[in-house]
Amino acid sequence: MIQDDFTFVQRWTRFALCVAIGAVVWFIPVPQDVKPQAWRLFAVFVTVIASFLLRPFPMGPMVLFGLVFATAGKVITIKEALVGFSDDTVWLVVAAFLFAGAVVRTGLGYRIALTLVVKLGKSILGLGYAICSAEFILGPIIPSNTARGGGVLAPIVRSLAEALDSFPDHQPERAGRYLVSVGGHANLIAAAMFMTGMAANPLVAAAAADVFGIEFTWNHWALGAIVPGIISFAGLPLLMYFLMRPSITDVEAARLAAKDQLDKMGSWTLREIGMTAIFALMIFFWMSKSLHGMGTSLVAWLGVALLLLTWIEKWDDIVSNKSAWDALIWLGGLLTMANLLRDY
Repeated sequence: MIQDDFTFVQRWTRFALCVAIGAVVWFIPVPQDVKPQAWRLFAVFVTVIASFLLRPFPMGPMVLFGLVFATAGKVITIKEALVGFSDDTVWLVVAAFLFAGAVVRTGLGYRIALTLVVKLGKSILGLGYAICSAEFILGPIIPSNTARGGGVLAPIVRSLAEALDSFPDHQPERAGRYLVSVGGHANLIAAAMFMTGMAANPLVAAAAADVFGIEFTWNHWALGAIVPGIISFAGLPLLMYFLMRPSITDVEAARLAAKDQLDKMGSWTLREIGMTAIFALMIFFWMSKSLHGMGTSLVAWLGVALLLLTWIEKWDDIVSNKSAWDALIWLGGLLTMANLLRDY
């Protein structure tokens, strides 16, 4: 109870600090040539951004609070408050989270990562390259670096380290420190390499279109990032090896552990085969926009529709994906405020 009271007090203290920061901006004399409405919205925006740092509540509720306050305070209208939720970039991110959930639930991502470990993991460097290869393949399939890194690869990396008798509090230098470092950095390389590698990338593409008039398609992004991405993946295991040289030389135990997990999964299921086929179709459509004219967001939702039509995903799975709908709230709200600030 004492801990709960402390958490309650801490949360509201941080919330009050965010409000105080916004209030300071709100009551500062409006700069010359700036409309009062724009300055008030900027104060709300500053409050929301401060909340991302202090974390009194998750991002979704804080963005929602900001929109409600701005609308109730007649800074913006209710129609303006909802503009960001109609942006195709927001719905691309939602579709990406839905697709990522399907890849995790079907076990496809887990199978791909384990297969690479079995094939490449004959040395400690081989395990590093297996992790990088898994990130490279899963980068466009699981368009959330959190889901990809935390939901698929982190458990595999941990099991590999434990199979080599390496734990956070017991002999991390044997292999665990090296494998975790490779996995963490490989996740970020994959996130930057593909437009669907992480949730923030479509926002970068949208900003490039709004500010500079440059349209980034999935194909353009991949074409520009493929060379530096592959070079980074090729050099990462070697760099980490010299920075955090593992003390172990024989990693056969880890490879056998991965093979055992792969054997337990059995042969490919129809859902996994279907996921692979749908992903290949999406990649084809993303790369051939000039032939059919379908944008990145539409192709992503085509993939979601095919998941439902083929029963790879059930509607209950779609509506229970909290990450997708949370992203809709905070991302749509942020785009609303950002676009209105730009217009004002």
